[in-house]
Amino acid sequence: LLELKVIDEIIPEPVGGAHRDRDLILDNVRNSISKNLDYFKDLSSDEIMNERKNKFLSFNNKMREQRLFFLSIMNQLGELHTNSISYDITDLNLEWEVQNNVGKLKEIGHTDEEVEYFTQYKNLDVKKQTVDLDNIRDARGHGWDRKEIYLDSYINLTTETLFYDDCWYISEKMFKPIANLQPFIVMGSVYTLRELKKLGFKTFSSYWDESYDDEEDTVIRMRKLTEVITKISTMTIQQVHDMYNDMLPIIKFNQKKLFEYEIHKPNQKEFIKNLSNIHPDTESEVKEERGNGIL
Repeated sequence: LLELKVIDEIIPEPVGGAHRDRDLILDNVRNSISKNLDYFKDLSSDEIMNERKNKFLSFNNKMREQRLFFLSIMNQLGELHTNSISYDITDLNLEWEVQNNVGKLKEIGHTDEEVEYFTQYKNLDVKKQTVDLDNIRDARGHGWDRKEIYLDSYINLTTETLFYDDCWYISEKMFKPIANLQPFIVMGSVYTLRELKKLGFKTFSSYWDESYDDEEDTVIRMRKLTEVITKISTMTIQQVHDMYNDMLPIIKFNQKKLFEYEIHKPNQKEFIKNLSNIHPDTESEVKEERGNGIL
């Protein structure tokens, strides 16, 4: 992939995998991000924004329930195949998935109309769509993203690992748009944005409704997220461009804030501590799920 210029770099891992030495892998990732984002240093704001074809960017690896529903939303808005959205449902038993998800959606309180809307992924003719890597399932964690992908889109639709689960989690997916100068809408755990603010980051409530983040009821949260995405979908690419231009001070602030954690805390331990202390009562649950390979 490196020889074919599909990726910019291979980030080395410690012997035994990244989990064996968190400080080392975080230092390697920091150096890689800083080096690759040097590309932006000599670009003006207009150059950063110009010539973007896509409103949205979204990476979807393992097809969890909320990601399948997300595909349904984007397809019915006409945005799925006209934006940088990756997914792979080729190996799914769609009949079983639909049957299971219909039951779940009804059980938690969605209307029959909503159930039909969110399970339209069953009718997708294109079973696999890539943004950069053909083998989507191998693109896990850090080191797979190319800056060109971010430079060709405006808004990151971040489909996090957890949505319906009782435990709470922020993964590396949340920090990729921050590092790569993109605003974000998060299909994830309740209070994700609130906790990001506690870490010092800014969000985008001046531009779209972020009340979805406060909804513990997953039915209402999904409805609100659908409304936010639908509203942006109705905007022209020029309107999105202008909105992005207006957001740039927040976007650049967030990137600077992310890098400050790394610059002022060289051993990375404080950054990890800040993240793990968000919900210490669920940290063990997340670690257990990681051990079971379901994240």
